[in-house]
Amino acid sequence: MLPTGTTDTTELEFGRSRPFLLSVVRTRTRVFGDQPSLPVLPETLLQLDLLLSQLTLDPEAVAEVLLGDVGAALQVLRVTAGHRTCCEQQEVRVEDCVVQLGRKGLCRALTRVLSAGRDCDNAGTLKIWQRARLCAELARLLARNCPEVVPEAACLAGLLHEVGRLPRMLGWAVEGIDLADPGAVARAIATEWRLPHLVLPVLPTSAGEDRSHVIRAIVTTAWETANAISEIHCSGRRQWTRATVSQFCSMPMSRMQPPQHSFPRSH
Repeated sequence: MLPTGTTDTTELEFGRSRPFLLSVVRTRTRVFGDQPSLPVLPETLLQLDLLLSQLTLDPEAVAEVLLGDVGAALQVLRVTAGHRTCCEQQEVRVEDCVVQLGRKGLCRALTRVLSAGRDCDNAGTLKIWQRARLCAELARLLARNCPEVVPEAACLAGLLHEVGRLPRMLGWAVEGIDLADPGAVARAIATEWRLPHLVLPVLPTSAGEDRSHVIRAIVTTAWETANAISEIHCSGRRQWTRATVSQFCSMPMSRMQPPQHSFPRSH
């Protein structure tokens, strides 16, 4: 409502009045705004505590720890989402988020701990955390054979490859979205938390179709390998050694094929 005696027109110097438009700011839909912080592995908090206690903050070292924990990395991206523009969203780095938050900000962001004991109720969730870490490291190693892909970007893409499954695994109650649809959940999270465009290879990107195609190939291969290793580990078979993984990762991209196993996919 306008005050009495005022109009929605602008008086010009020639005595004529001209209507003007009022801009309406549209707020983004917050589907996950009321959800709790994502949990972090105990060892992640321990390593961060040691790094943050140093006199000089090392953003790269802190980012390296975060890239080993899908909950920690995603939570940091989540709490810094409001400071990113659409342009910055394409190439955001975890170390940039670390600098933005600082020591106190990181401590405030990472508050929940994911129980990691053998008899805990988080066995399925912990499996995703472990597989995400392995997928991230494999993606980083594979990206070193592709000059057009930054290894750290591939690492983050591999780490967040299954982000669409996390809300359901964590028992979140979210209205307006089907948590049983990982693709829809991943797209909603990517939009709301302004995740970097290249961290979710399943989504269409606006920058560099050739590069995003390579990222998708890297992450898909890394995930298939990480899933196979996880299944072998759970079944007690030990054919996949660290040397085997390193040898596979040293292959040129043209020779890479997802590993063929009889294990069911646990996607």
